[in-house]
Parts: sequence; structure tokens; C-alpha cells
Amino acid sequence: MSQMDKMITCQLAYLPLEDNFIELTVQGVLDLIQKSNLKFAVGAMSTVVTGDKNSVMILVDQILEYAMDNSKFVLDIKISNTCGL
Repeated sequence: MSQMDKMITCQLAYLPLEDNFIELTVQGVLDLIQKSNLKFAVGAMSTVVTGDKNSVMILVDQILEYAMDNSKFVLDIKISNTCGL
């Protein structure tokens, strides 16, 4: 299976809890997404990222590490190898 066959779409919703600086912590996640050089679309309730599986999963890990270091949180993730491609 080629790398192009391993393309995925990932919908992320980062929800900081008990955070006095919600806008800053959400912006930190958005900054990570922008720096990833993956295709993305920011929505009102979530962000959709599309790319090769390895790159998307590296980004998810970076977001998880950032979230763990900066807030209590819920990170809702949906991954598809069909939707959004």
C-alpha cells in the first residue's frame, strides 16, 4: 500500500476545562495545526485535518502533549480513511 493510500482525515475538538485563558490555550492548539503544514479547515466547533497517516498522528500526539502540559481538557478525535478525502 503506497503512502497516498494511507491518507486520513481527522476531526479534532479541543475543550479546555477549568481554564482562565481558554482563548490562549485554544490558540496554542491552532498554532500547532498551522505549523504542521497539513491541509486543515477550522470550524466553529472543531477542526478537520487531512494528510498522510503518520503526519496526522504526529500532530495528534503534539496536541495531546500540549494539552496535558497546559490544561485539564477533553480532546474529541474522529479519524476516517474515507470522509473528507
